[in-house]
Amino acid sequence: MTENGRAKLDAVIADVKRAGDVSGIVISGFTDRLGSLAYNRALSQRRATSIQRYLQDHGVTVHIQARGYGPASPGAQCAMSNEQSSGARRLSCRFTRRGETPSSGE
Repeated sequence: MTENGRAKLDAVIADVKRAGDVSGIVISGFTDRLGSLAYNRALSQRRATSIQRYLQDHGVTVHIQARGYGPASPGAQCAMSNEQSSGARRLSCRFTRRGETPSSGE
């Protein structure tokens, strides 16, 4: 995780704690299209799980679900070959507040 990534997560942690009404978080991880589907799904799951652990290790106590989707929706197009992969990635967080019904889909 980059220093910039940690700073963004630290801001999310502060916001969640300050809000007081967040009841759940779903973290979705994505990869680029390069590599095998199995590898990318596992990689995106590891990325989402690492964010989940970071939030929990820094005091976020609400229910957190981490999901890896592989290249399902990477957020950026990649025109490189497998040997040139940039490791494009995207993580998104969806928050549920008390009184809201969590949606089942992405």
